[in-house]
Amino acid sequence: MGLLLSLLPAVAAFFIIYCVIRHVRQSAKAKSLGCRPTPLFRPWDVLGVQNFKIELNGMKTNRLSYAFSDRKNEMSAKMGRDCKTFRIYYPPGETWFYTFDPKNLQAVLATQFQDFQQPAYRVGAFEALLGLGIFSANGAKWEHSRALLRPQFMREQIADLGLFEKHVKDLLDALPAAEEPGDWTPTFNMQPLLERFTMDIATEFLFGESVHSQKDDSTDTSTLFSKKEMKQFVEAFFAAEKTTAKSLLYGDLFWLTHNRKFKEQCKAVHSFVDTYVQRHLRDGSSEKKPETEKYVVLDAIVADVEDPHELRSQLLNILLAGSDTISGTLGFLLASLAQYPHIFKKLRKVILDDFGSFDRPKQITLSGLKNCSYLQWCLNEVLRVYPAVPVNFREAVRDTTLPVGGGSDGASPVFIPKGHLVAWEVRLYVVSQLLCLWLLLSANISSA
Repeated sequence: MGLLLSLLPAVAAFFIIYCVIRHVRQSAKAKSLGCRPTPLFRPWDVLGVQNFKIELNGMKTNRLSYAFSDRKNEMSAKMGRDCKTFRIYYPPGETWFYTFDPKNLQAVLATQFQDFQQPAYRVGAFEALLGLGIFSANGAKWEHSRALLRPQFMREQIADLGLFEKHVKDLLDALPAAEEPGDWTPTFNMQPLLERFTMDIATEFLFGESVHSQKDDSTDTSTLFSKKEMKQFVEAFFAAEKTTAKSLLYGDLFWLTHNRKFKEQCKAVHSFVDTYVQRHLRDGSSEKKPETEKYVVLDAIVADVEDPHELRSQLLNILLAGSDTISGTLGFLLASLAQYPHIFKKLRKVILDDFGSFDRPKQITLSGLKNCSYLQWCLNEVLRVYPAVPVNFREAVRDTTLPVGGGSDGASPVFIPKGHLVAWEVRLYVVSQLLCLWLLLSANISSA
């Protein structure tokens, strides 16, 4: 103990010297590249503890997006201008770059794509539940996952509207009944029903069998699992998914949220999916099936992937995309329609005109749905205002720059050291982009 205490001053001195040398080196390189410093959000919060508390509270109260917009507003007031790029401290004392400028996002996601990757902590946070797949991999592994999964969502693969119809009926049957015939249903929480609805569709699309989570008394059965086991899988996946989302707020300390309960939930999810994978590998389900048989993702990818762990990972990555984001979008759509009755009334009329009513139905086709412009506009507006993935991040794989955001006016380039993160809130980015477009349009009209 005495030896450790005696070493503390030396360790502290080494750390301080290292930080000074790193700062001098980075400052010199930034200057050589014509970069200028970016504004710093709450400089006194050196360890980022206050910022972490803000985001954690935002997640608990379902107002995480507001935490980002509040920061932007605070920085704009401080700088006396629309501040779209700034630095922020994050536990345990890391510096992140927040940007909502379209030019910077274009650099990160397009023109300088090779300079950035998924953050290492995000890969670690997702890997515990999902394994390595399109949401939790970088480089060649990400490209492999993308090439493997992209064909699974071609037009002909998702045109089985019969699959959707039966699960829509289950969803409607699960709604609480009105007290009197013809009345509205009582007030209730729709989100759990939407989550189970998308889970039922996704599992049938992936495994060929739905978990039928919508009703406990369902007579539908699985060839491999009891009703109780399917329910346990659904509950474990939803719980582990929420813990994974929470762990992203912890950055490199994501593992602090991976407690015993979370690990047990991941184990239950993996065991469930592994059972389907092993059956396909054992029974030779990679052989070509008749064209009349329904499309199943596992049947399609098992021909290209032999490793059972990779198969499980690819399926779980699709399951996340096919359940959580879609249920969220549907929830926001219904909430928005409730807030804007005139939009609901117009959309309802369009639906009845194009697809008929329950008593007098018309044929519903994929092309018909895509050509229903007003429905597409409503969905696009929901995705604009309530993005399916509201926050995103990238980590610099080398010393690089962003086009704008530095200096007192925000017009100079920004130096991004290797290993530092660039984060953005999608909704604020879209708003900034729209403002630029409207201002440009206004200027063109004025000069005409």
